[in-house]
Amino acid sequence: MLSRLVHLQRPALSGRAILLRLPPRAVHHRVVARHHVQADSSVAGLGFVGLGLAVTAATTSKMSLVDFLQDSVYLVAGKMRQAYGDENRRILVQLIGANAVVFGFWNVSHRSPRLARFMWHHFACSYNGVVHERRLHTLLTSAFSHITLTHFGINMYMLWHFGSAILPPMDDASSGYVATLTNGKWFESVTRPFGYHPPRTLNATEFGALYFSSAIASSVLSAVVSGAMGSPLLYSIGASGAVFGILTSYCMLRPDQELYLYGMLPLTASDLLTVSVGVNAVGSIFQHAKQAVIAPGIDFVGHLGGQATAYVLTPK
Repeated sequence: MLSRLVHLQRPALSGRAILLRLPPRAVHHRVVARHHVQADSSVAGLGFVGLGLAVTAATTSKMSLVDFLQDSVYLVAGKMRQAYGDENRRILVQLIGANAVVFGFWNVSHRSPRLARFMWHHFACSYNGVVHERRLHTLLTSAFSHITLTHFGINMYMLWHFGSAILPPMDDASSGYVATLTNGKWFESVTRPFGYHPPRTLNATEFGALYFSSAIASSVLSAVVSGAMGSPLLYSIGASGAVFGILTSYCMLRPDQELYLYGMLPLTASDLLTVSVGVNAVGSIFQHAKQAVIAPGIDFVGHLGGQATAYVLTPK
């Protein structure tokens, strides 16, 4: 969920987390020359949270590591097949599938100069591309772009993990009745004295609006700030803004939910939201400064764009 910055001296590209050097044959000179590229900081940001949740699951299991990993693969595969029959789960599966297809094209593009030019023109977002070349569609398409497997995997894991929590399956026959009951004013008035807060969720329309709006807002803010700071050729790719939006919404809907990272670091969703906003705010101040060498290539500004959008759109 983070972004990287690469300065003008050498042609380079980076994901919002990992710096990559593009093979000279893969991109036309006009595409590469004097380009800043921003990449997805999933490894540094969401990666810390995602890895922490995965480690907790592994360390609290009584199975061997090999059995745990094998069962996890079978479980995910089975859930994906089963999920596609549920309307809400299908939304998550389709989003992950779309990201997977674009990820595949990016990897093939390293061996095809023509495809590489196409991907950089239509699936990467920059101030110059949006404002001067009118490629407005890149504000959204760039949010489906991932270049490394780690970058793609962590973003999709976090999308599925937190997306599943705020967009519950529809196959539970009682879910509609329970949601109607617990969201009612009568239920709230009865349970308020006891401090009970039922888990809140989003419907498919709200989730879709949240995801795509966070993705676009992240790209817009990142491009505008890059242009204002004199880096109009700084490119941004990745689902970080959208996933940070989902994470923010989760934390707002379930502020008291306890999360254990690495099996030993307890914090509530509210704490996680505070920390993530604080880190992104501080990082945004230094993103275009020389001090950015501390966290090179991380698009903190884009993260804040996704989080701010989620704050506005999430039901209070």
